[in-house]
Amino acid sequence: MFKRSKDPSIRGFRVRSFNRALMILSCILIICVFLSTLIIRSQYKRIIDSMTDYAECNKAIRDIKDTSSYLTNQARLFVINHDVKYINNYLTEINYFKKREVALNIVEMSHKFDSPDVNLRAAVSKSSLLETREIYAMRLVCDTNKVNPLDVPEQILSVTLSENDINLSDEEKLKLAVSLIFDEDYEDFSRSISQYTSVSLNELVYSYLDEQSYSDTRINRQFILLFSFLLLLLVFSIVLYLMVIIFILSPLYNHIGNIENNQKMNMQGAYELKYIAKAYNNLYERNAVTASVLKHKAEHDPLTGLINREAFNQIKEELSISEKPLAYLIIDVDFFKSINDEYGHLIGDDVLRNVSTHLQEQFRSSDYVARIGGDEFAVIMPDVTEASISNIRSKVKVLNNILKEEKDGMPPVSLSIGAAFSEQGFNEDLEKNADIALYKVKQNGRGNIAFFNKK
Repeated sequence: MFKRSKDPSIRGFRVRSFNRALMILSCILIICVFLSTLIIRSQYKRIIDSMTDYAECNKAIRDIKDTSSYLTNQARLFVINHDVKYINNYLTEINYFKKREVALNIVEMSHKFDSPDVNLRAAVSKSSLLETREIYAMRLVCDTNKVNPLDVPEQILSVTLSENDINLSDEEKLKLAVSLIFDEDYEDFSRSISQYTSVSLNELVYSYLDEQSYSDTRINRQFILLFSFLLLLLVFSIVLYLMVIIFILSPLYNHIGNIENNQKMNMQGAYELKYIAKAYNNLYERNAVTASVLKHKAEHDPLTGLINREAFNQIKEELSISEKPLAYLIIDVDFFKSINDEYGHLIGDDVLRNVSTHLQEQFRSSDYVARIGGDEFAVIMPDVTEASISNIRSKVKVLNNILKEEKDGMPPVSLSIGAAFSEQGFNEDLEKNADIALYKVKQNGRGNIAFFNKK
């Protein structure tokens, strides 16, 4: 430790004073670095909170749209089929699950009086008006001889019909009920619900993007300030150079190298740099997940989740050089157009999803199950020969038995399947042969499988 000079006439630079000033400046710079990392941390938490809010509100908005569609379907199914179970489904939703009210409360928690909330309120209001109309239509049907009044819930029976409607014949009441939930006014209300929810979703996206942009700007600014503080600390901390190299500079250079090489950062160095590395690595992993999701979306059918035509064609090309045997199946949903015409496209989509689910359950995890268009599916079964015909036929029989059962409002369907075998990899003849076999099935009553026979 240096002694204080006893000569009062000496004036000049004192190392100890410089060290004190340097330490004070270093402490200030370190505090600035720490504050920057706290701000980054708070902004990162704000991003996470914004993402969570977006996910919850997005689901809530879609729940309102889906619930309105579900109530419409149940009311229509009852008016058409006169089955009281659809009334029970309808009342269970509005009295117990109350998904619309729950979803609206979720959006109100973070967007009250904002555009997403206002538009969602309008959608719920329209849905409530449709509810009144649907219940009245169901009450009209219950007043005919098509329904046993003892099976009808009290909530429906308590609805009072107008004087004009109560004197109508059963046939006129049925026609009026159908008109109430199928006419243009009803469709206009349904479209307005879809429009309001779409606008609400769009406004939610804009709100989320604005929040992300604001947070990203703040984080970038803090990163710039943080590096500036570190550089100043390096310049004014020559005496502490070795410590700076060990705890700041060396890790910092490694991080820069990781960024340039598009690699994750190593958790090393001072706390601030470790936090930077953690924030960067989290962003890096999130981008990797996003890229993976985009790749999955590009290769899979959005409705059923199965492999799409483009990815399936690539698989066929890869298997064309294989030396192993395989089976190729082409699958059609019988009379699918009539299902869409009778039940609507929403039910038609449910049928396709149901078919895809059971296809995946019946075939092996090593098989390639794809939706190649509309109601057409295809399966490639590697390492399968004609010796497996009995096994494949059993799978198809189980499939058709399951699909022919009407369950949860799902109309019964059947599958027609044409199959062909290759002794060595995939080739173009397989598709032609499977098509020939499929044509044979359709000519013989559908709902079965046929195998191509060269003879």
